[in-house]
Amino acid sequence: MAERKSVCALQRIFWGLFIVCFSLAFAGCFAGGASAWAAVLLAAAAVGLVWAAQCPKIPAKALLAVFGAGFAVTAGVQVWLAFNHYIVPYGFDMNAIYAAVEEMANTGRLADNSWYFLAQPFQSFLLAELYLFSHALMLLGMPTPLPYQAFTLLNALGIDLAILLFVATVRLLKGLRPALGVGLLCLLLSPLRYASVYIYTHTMAYPYLFAALFFMALAYKQAKRARQIIFFALGAVLLALGYLMAGAVLVVFAALIILAALMGRWRRWLAVTGILLAALLLVHTAFYTLWDNSGYLDVSQKDDSVYPIQHWFVMGLSGSGTYDDAALHEMASLPTRAEKTAFLNEKLWRLITEKGPGDWAALFWQKIRIAWGQFGGYVGYTPPLGQFIAQNLPPAFYLLMLAAALARLRRPKPDSTFFAALVLLGLYLFLLAYEVSNRVLLPYLMPMALVAAMGAADVLGLVMLRFSSWRGTQAPRRP
Repeated sequence: MAERKSVCALQRIFWGLFIVCFSLAFAGCFAGGASAWAAVLLAAAAVGLVWAAQCPKIPAKALLAVFGAGFAVTAGVQVWLAFNHYIVPYGFDMNAIYAAVEEMANTGRLADNSWYFLAQPFQSFLLAELYLFSHALMLLGMPTPLPYQAFTLLNALGIDLAILLFVATVRLLKGLRPALGVGLLCLLLSPLRYASVYIYTHTMAYPYLFAALFFMALAYKQAKRARQIIFFALGAVLLALGYLMAGAVLVVFAALIILAALMGRWRRWLAVTGILLAALLLVHTAFYTLWDNSGYLDVSQKDDSVYPIQHWFVMGLSGSGTYDDAALHEMASLPTRAEKTAFLNEKLWRLITEKGPGDWAALFWQKIRIAWGQFGGYVGYTPPLGQFIAQNLPPAFYLLMLAAALARLRRPKPDSTFFAALVLLGLYLFLLAYEVSNRVLLPYLMPMALVAAMGAADVLGLVMLRFSSWRGTQAPRRP
């Protein structure tokens, strides 16, 4: 009993911190130009979609048909965007990656573009995936080099697969109607579709992350221990592949370990932690061993070329916390890794010690606005309706997420909603220190939809409770 009370107390502390953080994110949206009336309108629309998903008078087959039709239409728009409004990779990281794919296809190795992958080896997994995709299509008779639209289409298909996997995961954990409610909210997430024109590690991590969560949910539903271990281990391997694609996926590892600890069985926590860490270590070691020995690039200078991890924290705590080209070149000009590390450590310490409370508050407020102020600042082409949603959907979602947090502050439990919120809060705190960009949020828009859907259900339950008290009827139960 005492252990259960301490777990509930920890969850209440978490939800309190969640409320503080996302109240600031909510306020940051309006500082960036969002409309309060539009946010309320979109929040009401989200509540309406969740009501429709819960309403027993609306057949589940009809809801499935609506979701399927909406998914097909938005996917068709996405494919059209992929071919007609794709972003040519110029002036950002994908420029180097696409040039490297072309060079590998033409010469069988990296020479002119090897510097980029020696300095930032975490981009290598995306390069390997795009090269294998390119090579497979060339074997089928596609021209060399592949048109960039082919990679954009691959990105679009990965995003579509991730949406379906996420809805299937919620179906496993919460049932059909809550899954349909979340799925309908995902259709509101137009930035998921427009992001198909912007290939990068964050979008390409989608299928790995949500396939991992699907298999982990499948493991949770199994009765036999052997099947639980097999499905969870498969999910852990897929999650580790997602980490190779986007380092921010580490927050999902941390959230799973914390969730297992709060579920109160130390043996389960040890098993979950052991499988996750083993998968991360094995996948990371296996890939980089194969990559470094593939013969595609000369790795003899890799140790001195690589950018130390402190570099991204230095950028995250400098200026506005975003990418700083001058800071990059200042660090990269140093010849050895030891010199780079010493330089960054000294600069990082100076940034931490020289800031006063007002400086920290101003920096964090600016970073919150940049990261959480709108969904879609990374997209080159967004039509007017899409821009309206990208700017005004965040405060609507945050409002519903705060409703979910307030409801669970009173009755906390370590479930899938808590896990999704834990991932979001982990990402929030991570971006306060790391180089900030709102494209990092791309893989986490759907967990936001889950927490927002539960908040919408809480709002709906409260409204129906009031209504039923007036009419003397019983209100529906929250999912």
